[in-house]
Amino acid sequence: MANEPSSTTTSATIWHSVDDIDETAWEAVRKPDDLFMDFRLLRIVEKSMSPQARFRYVLFHDHDGRPAAITCLCTYVIDGTLLVEEGTLKRFLGLVGKAIPLVVKYKVLFCGLPFSAGQSHLRFTHVADRPAILSELCRILDDVARTDRARVIVLKEFNDDERESMDHVEQHGYRRAESLPLNLMHPQHPDFDEYLASFRSDKRRDIRRTLKRLEKTGVVIRDTSDPVEIERRFTPEVHDLYSAVFQRSETKLEYLPREFFLEIPRQLPQNCNFTFLLDGESVLAFASSVFSEDAYYGLFTGVNYQRNAESHLYFNLMLAGFADALRRNVDTFFAGQGADDVKRSKLGCHQKALSFYVKGTRPPIRLALRLLFKQIFPERPLTEKISAD
Repeated sequence: MANEPSSTTTSATIWHSVDDIDETAWEAVRKPDDLFMDFRLLRIVEKSMSPQARFRYVLFHDHDGRPAAITCLCTYVIDGTLLVEEGTLKRFLGLVGKAIPLVVKYKVLFCGLPFSAGQSHLRFTHVADRPAILSELCRILDDVARTDRARVIVLKEFNDDERESMDHVEQHGYRRAESLPLNLMHPQHPDFDEYLASFRSDKRRDIRRTLKRLEKTGVVIRDTSDPVEIERRFTPEVHDLYSAVFQRSETKLEYLPREFFLEIPRQLPQNCNFTFLLDGESVLAFASSVFSEDAYYGLFTGVNYQRNAESHLYFNLMLAGFADALRRNVDTFFAGQGADDVKRSKLGCHQKALSFYVKGTRPPIRLALRLLFKQIFPERPLTEKISAD
């Protein structure tokens, strides 16, 4: 199903399923190594999240009818109290939500998908008329928000290189907010041993203690991309480990069902890795990752926090993921958002600022955003990289 709203300088085609997209036109915009706009990854999200979310895929054409930009839209219900920092406001909203759930649980329309590895889901060709396309995108978002009865519209996640063009949406009522910074690094070493040798002695000893702690407790590391093995190991109880990490996260927008994780190896068997930390056949922790030729992305983890301290499960997950990235000789390792101090001290990551743009679709929401914007969306300063020297 597709329809074509248009303006004087650009037009757009909207599909409601990945399987309906004009593949030739979409691929004319997507770069070959861009996993996050790959049909296979889009299908993972759609197949696993359709019961609770509504998806749209948009292709923009220039005035000559050539593909100029692509994006993904998603509408789903969030708990608004999860967006607010801990404090009096969060406690107050929590009490209100218990009495009147509709006040804090509402639909949000995202320009993006209901998960993030720190990337946006908006792409342009190098000759695209970005201001014209963004104006048309804002008009489409307004229309979709009315259709889906979404109270808030969010465009996410954009790095500083994209801000100059993305700030155009502020002319359409959006405000820019800071997202959690993205942790990443550019590996300079051919293998994990040389990487470890690059750290100063005290940091090297700290990492070796983490590795030995796992060995002493008898926990073993198992990397696999086999769909059959992953489905066998990724039981509902293992999904509960993801839930435990989710509950501790600094921000909680998307909660991914077990089916999301099972679809990753089904759709991307040559571009994914699951790391399981095993005590016998019992899974104590896991990490899910995807990779392209040039980049490795740590997605989500699950940890048995009752066993975390004795085996340093979380630290060892990160180290195992990075070791796998080194084996694949990628240019960039993306360690995700959150747990910043750990990722700096254990891996030597640096950070990249990310932004999103938000506006309310109804007067009460617009008023609340105007009065409480800094409380709901606080500043997210970057932390300094810890040197290996």
